[in-house]
Amino acid sequence: MALEDALARELLEAHPDAAAAVLERLPVGEVAALLDAAPAEVVAAVLRHMATPSAVACLGRLAPERGAAALAALPLDTAAVLVRRLEREAQEPLLAALPPAAAAPLAALLRYPERTAGAVMDPRVLALPEDLSVEEALAHVQRTPQHVLYYLYVVGRARGLVGVLNLRELMLAHAAAPLGAVMRSATARLGVRDGLQAVVAHPGWRGLHALPVVDEAGVFVGAVRYETMRRLAADADRPPRIEGPLGTLLGLGELCWIGLAGVVEQLASARARPAPGGSAEERRDR
Repeated sequence: MALEDALARELLEAHPDAAAAVLERLPVGEVAALLDAAPAEVVAAVLRHMATPSAVACLGRLAPERGAAALAALPLDTAAVLVRRLEREAQEPLLAALPPAAAAPLAALLRYPERTAGAVMDPRVLALPEDLSVEEALAHVQRTPQHVLYYLYVVGRARGLVGVLNLRELMLAHAAAPLGAVMRSATARLGVRDGLQAVVAHPGWRGLHALPVVDEAGVFVGAVRYETMRRLAADADRPPRIEGPLGTLLGLGELCWIGLAGVVEQLASARARPAPGGSAEERRDR
């Protein structure tokens, strides 16, 4: 089955959205067996394009280590949505299998109600004390560039949000100056319990690539990325089904895809079918 394996993986990697639509029609056990053999990044891409109930069902059938690897490859807010919907007995081993670097930020999102700014923010965004020098701040940025979202947020020693700089402003500032002397006031912000409609409609998006999130006491807890806001807006405003000639044309395209997707269906069924010597799950456990 080497050729079928390679072809199925290619289809999953190149067309995760279409593959997800096909796999949703199959029994969850067959889908889980197929995804169990795919790389974590491919599993994450397919789960991201599945309807949430189908994605949750598949995630719950994967071995905790495999499910945890897929969660770590998903956008943080998407991972939180899926974990929230798992049964507790499936949640606990999955979270326990996550590495600390992925478990801690995910736990931060799960503390807040679903469909709020706190549930979709990135809690790993860098924020530094206002009495730190520009030189020290640049050293922090260089050590953790993946946690800098266009801006450096500035906080008081009690973690209250007091200001912001973009990276250009930070690099041009005098090295010995404290951040509090070169920052701008961070007037645009989201409350941690603001609903998603308020997040999407916030006027700050007209000129900013990210918005800081604060709790009820004004303490900085994270930031929402512009890309996250766009995804939320797209999910809330999906276009209606297209009718007429264009809809027919798209339907023909779907039929072409279904011909290719038959390979995926057949491979999923074959992987889920017990082989001589026991089931796929039993052989993995040996």
